[in-house]
Amino acid sequence: MPKARNEKTEQAIRSAAWRLFFERGFEATSYTDLAEASGVSRSLVQRYFSRKELLVGWCVSEIRRAAVEVCDEAYPQRVGPLERLYLRGQVSIATYFACDGIRRFMLDVFSSRELTQQTIFEGFRWTVLEVLPERPELLEANEPDELIMAMGGLYELVYLYLVRKQTPDVAVVTQPSVRVFAETFGLSLDGVDLGAYAIEPDELQSLAGRAVERIAW
Repeated sequence: MPKARNEKTEQAIRSAAWRLFFERGFEATSYTDLAEASGVSRSLVQRYFSRKELLVGWCVSEIRRAAVEVCDEAYPQRVGPLERLYLRGQVSIATYFACDGIRRFMLDVFSSRELTQQTIFEGFRWTVLEVLPERPELLEANEPDELIMAMGGLYELVYLYLVRKQTPDVAVVTQPSVRVFAETFGLSLDGVDLGAYAIEPDELQSLAGRAVERIAW
């Protein structure tokens, strides 16, 4: 019978992963580093997380959670699901560029084919649950090629800007994925002016900075 997981131990390992991934990068962080930083044995870290990649998914989802929380507070007005997706997407992507630690971490993520695919598929699941919660059966089917290509293209562009140590026009690069999502799942774009929900760069930078402060380091 498998041993029960200790919530405090698991959280200690997650917190250690945060600090080390952002200070050193994913690739430069070993299981030994995680064990020393979390105050547990290496074998225990490996029992809780058999692959380091499992910690990456949690870190990316935590960045997204903080960004969405800040976005919804800044734009509490009722808007359609596509407009809300666009607003949240902008703040989420902007947060990737908000500080050196997250830049370093996301550069490691998008430098890996496996981690990029993991991020795409988790992003797809999150998007479906947020925009189409009444259609959970979509999660059981294969991810639509058109949407995966759009999200992959977005992340490839993000990767290039991370390499160049520049920041993209987030409002511009995020919008195509929202349109492809709508077209893929038959959501009407009639009367939807996504451009009206483009966040100004200075405001977006401020929101991303607030998201960083919300992350559970």
